[in-house]
Amino acid sequence: MKRVRVELRAVSRFADGRVLRSVVSPGGDKRVCSPFPHRLRRFRADEQLRVTVAALGVLAVLAGACVPTGPVVHAPVSDHFDGARFHNVPEVGSRGLGDVLAWQLFAKSGVPWPDWISTPPGEKPPVRVTEGVRITPIGHATILVQFAGINVMTDPIWSERASPFAGVGPPRHRDPALRLEDLPPLDAIVISHNHYDHMDLPTLRALAPPGSPTKIFVPLGNAAFLAEQGIEATDLDWATGPESCASLGGLSVCAVPAQHHATRSLTDENRSLWSGWYLQRVGSAESVYFAGDTGFGPHFYGIREQFGSPCVALLPIGAYLPRPFMRIHHMDPKEAVVAFDVLGAKHGVPMHFGTFDLSDEGVDDPTRELEASRTKGRVRDFLFPGFGHGRTFRCVD
Repeated sequence: MKRVRVELRAVSRFADGRVLRSVVSPGGDKRVCSPFPHRLRRFRADEQLRVTVAALGVLAVLAGACVPTGPVVHAPVSDHFDGARFHNVPEVGSRGLGDVLAWQLFAKSGVPWPDWISTPPGEKPPVRVTEGVRITPIGHATILVQFAGINVMTDPIWSERASPFAGVGPPRHRDPALRLEDLPPLDAIVISHNHYDHMDLPTLRALAPPGSPTKIFVPLGNAAFLAEQGIEATDLDWATGPESCASLGGLSVCAVPAQHHATRSLTDENRSLWSGWYLQRVGSAESVYFAGDTGFGPHFYGIREQFGSPCVALLPIGAYLPRPFMRIHHMDPKEAVVAFDVLGAKHGVPMHFGTFDLSDEGVDDPTRELEASRTKGRVRDFLFPGFGHGRTFRCVD
């Protein structure tokens, strides 16, 4: 079969308006251009037709090309891995990439989002904190988590689009709430799964270039793929307890179950694992549970049983409509409140909303429904501090 070269482009913007562009072929070879002045083009509603036509063209190219996939995973068969593909426990079905694309192109409706939401950058966070846990939402599932002496970033994405292509795919509707140059030194980055809005290669290259001391942790099967892209990472299977977690400077880093799926192309569905992350400062009550992308399921009970109730739970509340289509993989705000209660979390911060238009709800619907559900359920401390606004949580009684 004739190999067709398809270039995948993405951008990362720096504080001064420069853009880091990377060009990656599906085979893993890449070239990275130096940052250069570039005015980001804003997505407009009247471009939807052009984007749809372009997306169909892209699909036609990919369908006829020999598109390489990630490396084959060599891991023991388990309750969530059959030797070739991963699955949820219990199995709840899945929506493949074809299903998602068909919905996006032909059935997506709902409340239109504003073209752009002005989001001034937040104050520069402290280089280190000395007590408590400081949480700063940056946008979507990107959150700066600061323990005493240890800084962790979740699912970082600074790119203009959650897509492998420069002009196709969900555009950003607001700037990241912290500038790259204002970030403190990062000791670790945790990635929940390989979807483009959670595993953004240009951002990872910017935050953890070769030789960087920043450690990247990913669910099983993702480290080999990142290695092909020139990014070093450590992958972990779902932990069965603290003894099967990684350790980083007194911080226990544990991959924990989530109810989701993984795919970056038409041929690699569920060939890598997805997860949440349980971060625990050893010998203290300071713990953060980052749920990643997940539907509601029994894994919340299991996480509490294995690791205890977290001090802070970071729970997704967006991308939940239409409900019959999204229910398997994304919680709605009501379910997030139930999950908060099941986990027994002391504090909660919502995430995964207000940045990329991935579903049918309006931009403000997740927070409005969360407030109604939180009030009805008498859940007090499950609040959003605001994009770019850090809040310190005390984890001692």
